[in-house]
Amino acid sequence: MAYHLNETSKECTKCCDVKCVSLFQKDATKNDGLHPHCKACRKQHRDKNKEYYDNYAEQYRKDNKKIINKKMREYNKKNKERISMNHKQYYLDNKERLNEYAKKNYRENIEKNREDAKKRYYENIDRRKVTAKAWRETNKEEIRFTKRLESHLRREKVREVDDGTITKKAILDMLEAQKWMCNICDVDLMMGYHIDHIIPISKEGIHSISNIQILCPLCNMSKGAKILLDNQKNHVPLK
Repeated sequence: MAYHLNETSKECTKCCDVKCVSLFQKDATKNDGLHPHCKACRKQHRDKNKEYYDNYAEQYRKDNKKIINKKMREYNKKNKERISMNHKQYYLDNKERLNEYAKKNYRENIEKNREDAKKRYYENIDRRKVTAKAWRETNKEEIRFTKRLESHLRREKVREVDDGTITKKAILDMLEAQKWMCNICDVDLMMGYHIDHIIPISKEGIHSISNIQILCPLCNMSKGAKILLDNQKNHVPLK
C-alpha cells in the first residue's frame, strides 16, 4: 500500500522506492491526492503500451469530441490573457527555430498549403464577407483616412517619376497596338480596361509609356504589385 513517509516523500507501489511527492502525479480519487505509481514508472508503462494508449486516446477524443471542445473553449476563455502571454513568451524563446520550421514546412508542402488555403477561403466566404462588412462599418473614418493618405503618397510618387509621355493619344495607340486585347490573357478590352505599370511604381518603376501595358480588370487586380515579365506577351513599347 502506498503511503506518505512524511509530508514530502511517498513510496511508489511499483518500484517500491521512496521518492519526493513532486515525482508523483496528482490523483483526486486517492486518499492522499497522489497516484500510487511514480512518474518514472508510469512513463515506463506507457512506453511499453504506447499503441494501446494511442488508440485509447484517439477513440476517447472521437467519443467525447463535443465535451472536450466545450471544456477547451471554457478554459481558453477563462485563461485568455495567460495563454496569450505564454504563447508570446514561447515564440520569443524559440523564434529562430519556429521560423526555420515554418519555412521548411512551407517549402515542402507549398501546393498542399495553397489548396488548403483556397478550400478554407471558399468554405468560409460568407462568414468572411459578414465580418469584413462589420469591420468596415465600425472603422469608416480610419479607412477613409488611410485611403486618402495612400492616394496622396501614390500621387506624390507618380509625380516624381512621371516623364510626361502618358497621354490619351499614347494610350489609344497602345490599345491599337495590342489589338484591343489584354496583354496577359488576350481577352477583349472593349468592355473595359486598366492601365498597368509593368514594373510597379512601388518597385522603382517609372510613370512612362515604355513601362505601361493595357490589361483587363481581372488580370490587373490579380497582378497587383508583382512583376510578371514572362507574361508580357504582346507588349509593344510606344516611343
